[in-house]
Amino acid sequence: MNKFKRFLHTYLNSAFPQKQYYQKLVKTKYHFTVKYFIVLIFCLSFFASIFSLINLSTSVGGVNDFLINLKQGLSNYPTNMVINVKNGRLSTNYDKPYIFWINNNGRLEPVLVIDQFADDFFKIDSYQIPILITARGIAIKDNDQIHIYKFNQKLNLLLTDQTINNVKTVLKNIITFLPIFLGLLIALVTLLIVFFTALFKIILIMIISFFIYLLIHKNLSHLHYKKIIQITIHASTIPLTIDYLIPAVSNNPVNVIWLFFVYIIFSVAGIIEVAHSENIGVKSKK
Repeated sequence: MNKFKRFLHTYLNSAFPQKQYYQKLVKTKYHFTVKYFIVLIFCLSFFASIFSLINLSTSVGGVNDFLINLKQGLSNYPTNMVINVKNGRLSTNYDKPYIFWINNNGRLEPVLVIDQFADDFFKIDSYQIPILITARGIAIKDNDQIHIYKFNQKLNLLLTDQTINNVKTVLKNIITFLPIFLGLLIALVTLLIVFFTALFKIILIMIISFFIYLLIHKNLSHLHYKKIIQITIHASTIPLTIDYLIPAVSNNPVNVIWLFFVYIIFSVAGIIEVAHSENIGVKSKK
């Protein structure tokens, strides 16, 4: 808890430049700022990954519902039905087409028809379904387009009730472990964001610090480049927060040029607070 309070204290005083606090940074050891930067990037990356996944929750929820409906639909698969694909030609032990239904918001809808007697793939229009499997291949309707995928002549496949049971077991495991998978995904995304963005951010801060150093080194000769980087890291707290969280929350990228100027404005503000320190005087021009 003490570490959290210390981090929060540093965050708030860095985010909203306080003259007294920024003057202390001049005498603060560099490793303190490095640790703050690492923890800050990790926390922002963690929250950014959570917000990003929340934005995807609708899609994930849709996938989960689809898997549940698919599993339920497979439960109605005839136990005596056998689908055999031999040398790229499909046949079943049924003398009529088989229609696969799933529950869509309480309403049964046909999504697939296996019709070994279909003359051509365009019979999918008469069935008014998204997927038609014939003796020669699969037709998938996407809006007004029909995509046809013919079976390879070397394809040999046998589907029985046992095969369907195996598929249902796999679906059950996926549905069960999907929350765990999402938790691991959050952790992985967080680590990836930390790894790939921390280096870029520190390079950006070093570039901004370098330009600030060129502008002020004559008047603030005691403020070395390394110390300017330290101050800029703390002053970049708000820009970093915007940089990480706004795109994740709004699902829209932040204007790069605008954000660059935000970094500069806050960095300059931090330097101005330090410039008023009585420990670092401003040289008068002769």
